[in-house]
Amino acid sequence: MTREVPRGLVVLRHEIFSPWIGNLNSNSIPTYFKFKTAELYCPEPMGRQKNQRGLLRNIYFAMLEALRNRANFFFVRTCGDRDNLYSKDWAKTFSRYELNTYLFFFRFDMLCRFLFRFFRFFYKVTSIFPIFDRQLYEKIKNQNWAQVIVMPTNMPKSIEYDAIRICRRLKIKSSIIVMSLDNLTSKGCYLDIPDQVICWNDLQMELLRKKHLVAKRSIEIRPSLFFSRWLERTEALFESLRSEKTTDTTCNILYVCSSHRLGSFRQVKKSKVTAETIALNKLLRELQEGQLNRYKLQVRLHPKNALSEAILRESEISNRVTLLNANFPDSDEDIKQFANQLSSASICIGLNTSAMIQSALLGVPTFCLSGQDIDIVTVQTAHLRQLIDLGVVAPITRASEILSYDLASTGSEQREQALKFVGIR
Repeated sequence: MTREVPRGLVVLRHEIFSPWIGNLNSNSIPTYFKFKTAELYCPEPMGRQKNQRGLLRNIYFAMLEALRNRANFFFVRTCGDRDNLYSKDWAKTFSRYELNTYLFFFRFDMLCRFLFRFFRFFYKVTSIFPIFDRQLYEKIKNQNWAQVIVMPTNMPKSIEYDAIRICRRLKIKSSIIVMSLDNLTSKGCYLDIPDQVICWNDLQMELLRKKHLVAKRSIEIRPSLFFSRWLERTEALFESLRSEKTTDTTCNILYVCSSHRLGSFRQVKKSKVTAETIALNKLLRELQEGQLNRYKLQVRLHPKNALSEAILRESEISNRVTLLNANFPDSDEDIKQFANQLSSASICIGLNTSAMIQSALLGVPTFCLSGQDIDIVTVQTAHLRQLIDLGVVAPITRASEILSYDLASTGSEQREQALKFVGIR
């Protein structure tokens, strides 16, 4: 009798997140767990399933979504974010009166913590009802899964969190892997706690314990699935490309664009102002001064921020910088594209935290711009403050401050801190 090979199921919110987990049957997911093969499943978004559920299920899931939205809206504030840039994603279903009331509450930390716990309590109460998403329930029940991995579970319109409740009922082990840097702060709370949560470092373990209320016995620290795999595929290529350019005396600054715009969609579209246009105008003005005028600015666009990209391409900035296309670094071609961009850079500056971690991992001196105009997407967000506090990136309010750094030693020190942060060392 042949022994059945253990299999795992990865329930992912959308295929767009697949670069974070890579090839399921390569050396990525299986090395994290005991099963040999894995299957990817992306359930239909919440809004598309209403016609398949029936009236009572629709009411139940609408109630769940309302409680999740409100709990996560206040959770973001309890994590120390001093703005509502990310909270607005959870507030799209609020009435204007309700939203304005909640924004007034944002001034009071104790009140925000109370309201977060209030909405989370009633969300937890709903778990006593054995009502699940039908398609997801059938997918998990009808096959003999050794384990179910769920990611990310804490974003608007998520339905994959229901897999944790289903696994609990069917007595199947469930896990969450922390995908991205901001998953523990700006994205929302893990309201449904699985049997296992895998994070990258001690700081994330403390956030899971204190903010998400995950028991210490359920938390494991392992290298970041995405960053460790990306570095393994990129490091040798980067060094090879860097060595080919040793005779090139061009000094390039690579600016990595953010996935977020500054302000509402309507305001941005009308005023043509984004975080990128503010930061780049500031940077270009300062690069014209003194010793910095030898640097050329290259701008790596963000693959998810089409509006900011369109505004940048239409603005006069596009005539003064080199705009570089970008995809998620997943295929060999995309890996080579980003490695080539980083190997040409003397310095990396930006607002994109993932790209800045990747830059630091390769030893490129990495800085983030701060200042009154753009703090809403820099030092006022908790996940970027983590990188600053741990020395993975260095904050600068003016480009001229770069001159006070020894770039060689800065890049080396940041690389060490970045390797520790993503759990590789």
